[in-house]
Order: sequence, then C-alpha cells, then structure tokens
Amino acid sequence: AGISVSVYSDGRLWQYAKGVARSSVAMTVSTPIQIKSTSKTFMSALILDQVENGLYSLSDTVSSTLADHPGYALVDRDRINPEVTIEELLTMKSGLNTYHMVSENFVAIENNPVWKPIEHLNMTPLGYSDPGIYEYNDTSTIILAIIAEYADGRALNDLYKSRFLDP
Repeated sequence: AGISVSVYSDGRLWQYAKGVARSSVAMTVSTPIQIKSTSKTFMSALILDQVENGLYSLSDTVSSTLADHPGYALVDRDRINPEVTIEELLTMKSGLNTYHMVSENFVAIENNPVWKPIEHLNMTPLGYSDPGIYEYNDTSTIILAIIAEYADGRALNDLYKSRFLDP
C-alpha cells in the first residue's frame, strides 16, 4: 500500500509519497493513483451544473444524450440499458451492473492504463435490472462522465478545472 499527498497553499506546492505502488515499485509523487469514489462528488456537481446550463435534462436518457457519440454504437445494449435517465444514473438507481466487482477488469485496467471511458461500458457484466432501486455502482458514474464530456466537448479534467478549480 502507498499514499501520495499534495498541498498547494500560498503559491507553494508541497508533495509527499510513501509506500509501495505495486510489488517492489516504490510510491512516488508522480505515481498515478485511481481517485475512485472521491470523484463522484465532483461528477454530481458537474452534471447538475450542465443540467442548469441546458445541455441536457435529468429526464434525458443515455440513448438520447449519446446517440451521436462516435463510440456509443459499439456499446453492448445487453450490458447498458439505453433508456436509463440522467437522474437514475446520478442517484444510483439505474439498475445497471457494476464493472468494478469483476477482478479481471482491474487487471485489464492496470495492464493498460490508457483507455477511453466508453470502453469500460463493455466491461460491465451482462444484464441489468429495471431502474428504481438504489445500488451504489461505478458504471453509472462512468456513463455520467461520458455524457458530461460529450455534451460540453471537453475532457473531464478540463471541465473540473474550469468549473471548480479556476474560480
């Protein structure tokens, strides 16, 4: 296990890392780390901001918001329900399965850290339930990220920076 910390204050950046990144590789301040669920707070705020700005509505579906996305045609409809709404994704009531509980997916991601978010959707286990019941899952957040990027035409890190960090 390892930890990496950065603090920016008064025009100065302090960085520290300790531990092991994997096997016998030491953790450094430039070791990539998955931020996992920490990003869900930012994602929710970004989605609601885009809804408020009229890019789409909470009642829009995955299929309506991503219909023209170049990678959407490759998404397996047996894995991702195209009629799930933005609100259902945002409130974790999509009924979709989550890809993060499949250990092979972690190995695949670690072995190839360069990927497009839409590629994760086909890593989701087959099948889904009807929307409506709360179930925490990462698949919903990945779809929201794809929608946010596609609706605004900018990468997620640029959206976060311009909306939350620059102001």
